[in-house]
Amino acid sequence: MTTAADVERRKRERRHFEEVALDEGQLYWADRTPAGKRRQVLRGERLRRAAALADGARVLDIGCGTGAYTEPLSRGVAARFVGIDCAPALLAAADARTGDHVA
Repeated sequence: MTTAADVERRKRERRHFEEVALDEGQLYWADRTPAGKRRQVLRGERLRRAAALADGARVLDIGCGTGAYTEPLSRGVAARFVGIDCAPALLAAADARTGDHVA
């Protein structure tokens, strides 16, 4: 059973992640450095190679946040990506960061 306290806790968590990501540009401090940004690119490239997505494939990114990994993973791939996250502001940031093939 979901209690009022559970609902309030979830709201606080959502606000926290939105504030951090929107104020800092990234959710995690290590991703804000030049090395961290490079690691994001490398992880996205590795994920893309490992997934070996065929043209027309569909990908669901659960907890996409600001799209920091969705964007490099989807770059140059003829697949349809859908990102979901519990924080609307993070989804808006992901939408602004990614191309038309990411919903």
